[in-house]
Amino acid sequence: QGKAVSVVNVGSERNCDTFHVGFSESAGQRNKLCIRQIRSNSNMKTIFGIVDGGFNDQIAAIIIKKLDDFFQKQAVINEYSLKMALIYAHEHLGQIGERLGAAAMLLKIEQHRLLYASTGGIRAVLSRSGNALQLPNQAITVTSEDYIQLRAGNATLNQDNLIDGICLSASSLGFSFLYPAVLPKSNQDTIKLTEDDEFVVIASRALWTYISPQDAVDNIRTIYNPQIAAKKLQDMVQAFEYIGNVSIIVIRFKRSREECCYENKNQERSSTITTRSTSPKNGLNILRNIEERLEQISEAINKIDDDSSNNWKGSFNKLELMPNSINSGWRSGSSIVSKNSTSRVVSPSSAPPDPHNDQESTYRFSIRKKIDMFDRLNAAAIIDSKERFQRAKLTLDEQLRLRTPEGKIIKLYNV
Repeated sequence: QGKAVSVVNVGSERNCDTFHVGFSESAGQRNKLCIRQIRSNSNMKTIFGIVDGGFNDQIAAIIIKKLDDFFQKQAVINEYSLKMALIYAHEHLGQIGERLGAAAMLLKIEQHRLLYASTGGIRAVLSRSGNALQLPNQAITVTSEDYIQLRAGNATLNQDNLIDGICLSASSLGFSFLYPAVLPKSNQDTIKLTEDDEFVVIASRALWTYISPQDAVDNIRTIYNPQIAAKKLQDMVQAFEYIGNVSIIVIRFKRSREECCYENKNQERSSTITTRSTSPKNGLNILRNIEERLEQISEAINKIDDDSSNNWKGSFNKLELMPNSINSGWRSGSSIVSKNSTSRVVSPSSAPPDPHNDQESTYRFSIRKKIDMFDRLNAAAIIDSKERFQRAKLTLDEQLRLRTPEGKIIKLYNV
């Protein structure tokens, strides 16, 4: 059987007038995601939170529904309303709340203040000028006050700091069978926001178990995209080989400088996506140009081969050792005897040419030069034809060889 996968569209980021919101959550190697997030909606405006059901996903879903029902009835939400919402959810858990419980935190962001209420091990961190302010400023482990409460309720702690081996915190919702050792006591407070406040991180117990609040702030302070910041914190937790549920919400306040940087980042990202979307077309055009260029180069090479093979024939054609040129030279130096002449007397003009004449020497030198050129071209043609024959023979010999499975080479025919 395959593992159940919950798909959430994290690309549709919710932006408000005063902050950006990003989140990340993972079931790890567990079958179900037992942590539910509260993100701003029509009923719970600007209210964020996390409900951790431990090893049960049903109780987290029930608490989310009860909180939604409570806030629908509230006209004004303040610090006291957040506390009463948690108590209302605890009272209406019903039978499932007797043996099971959960940790929860609610956080409301207004224009100039931040309100929160929390039970269990869920914490939030406010980054103020790079300094981490933990909300509430209390350890997630069992405190000295919790020990007094546990002794009064005759509860025990095991080596993993679990109350009666099942409950993580003395202030959890539910776990009615552990009363009065476990009570839904919430920590609530109101924080005045300033211009130095940068972002808020709300996370489940797993993050604060492995990463300190200051380390979390330092690692994501320069990341203006809250989605990327939340994912980075999740990766940091899983780098410690944590295989359980992880849930993180990052709320970054809008400031003039940060907002400009964030918008520039989004513009760069959109321009990169546009460039990538057009790059396949450019790639196809480049491939077509390369293919056309290769075809042109191939045609040019074939043309050069044809010209080189016909070069010798053209050379012989251009080299004209015809009698006309020789006879024309002799005619120019001697007189022509008339056919009608019957006289046997040799005139001075019909005498043999003078061997010491400059013009006759030029003719003889030209003839010798052409004969030498013919000999050289003939020898070069013979050598070239032999080389071509040898190359053809080697190629044919290679094609007629057969390689046996043992690696031996056998000639099929003798060339």
